[in-house]
Order: sequence, then structure tokens, then C-alpha cells
Amino acid sequence: MPNDPEKELQEFLASEPEWVQRALQKIPSKTWDETWKRWEERDRLSELRKQYEQLVCQVPGEWKKYRKRYKEELDFSTNFPPPKAKSGRKKNVEQAERIQTLHEAGKTSSEIQKILEAEGLNYSVNGVESYLKTRRRT
Repeated sequence: MPNDPEKELQEFLASEPEWVQRALQKIPSKTWDETWKRWEERDRLSELRKQYEQLVCQVPGEWKKYRKRYKEELDFSTNFPPPKAKSGRKKNVEQAERIQTLHEAGKTSSEIQKILEAEGLNYSVNGVESYLKTRRRT
């Protein structure tokens, strides 16, 4: 009679150090030292993982747990949220410079607003004046 798959799996795991067992079972590292060991021994772990997967797939309960942890690890490593954009209004430096040059040319806010409207840009008079504020950051 062939060996019991659960017993074979336990014997295989028992022959390895605890950190290797945790790595094969996709259990997160406890310490940075363990994480470093996993990194240094990644080639060996890759070979051991193939053997482990051949044994664990014969034990349905363990196989289900292993696949769940594998999926969680995959989701964690590939689904980092993208970096957030800076909050606040986007700077329109070119538009601010254009409004400033028109103002320096002697145009009033309402005249600047009409010029911009003719160009297809819809700014209110207050919007134009907000670009002309002296406390505006450059």
C-alpha cells in the first residue's frame, strides 16, 4: 500500500527548517532575517516549492489552504494602489503668463476675459482677476 499523502507531506516539511516550511506554505515571514534568508535561498526554495506542490496537491484540504494563501500573496504583490495625485487645483502656468502679459499691456480684466472668450477659453472676470493676484505662487 502506498504511503499516506498527508504523512509524506509532513515528513517532507519536517526535514526542512522552520523558515523553509513557512516559505513553502506561503506563510508571511516573521522577521527581516527570515525575509533575507528567503531572498538568498530563492533558487533552492524554487526547487523545494515544486516538490512541495506535488505533495500538497494530493491532500485536498491543504491544497485549498495553499491556493488561498498563494492568491492572497499574488493580490498583495500586484495590486498596490497607484500613487495619489497632488491635491488642489492644477496649475495652468501658460494661461497665467498669458493673462499677466495682457494685463501688463494695459488690458482690463473684462477686456482680457473677452479676448480669452474669443479664443475659446471660458473664464469669468473674477477668474481672470484671480490669475492677477500678487500673492500667487510662481
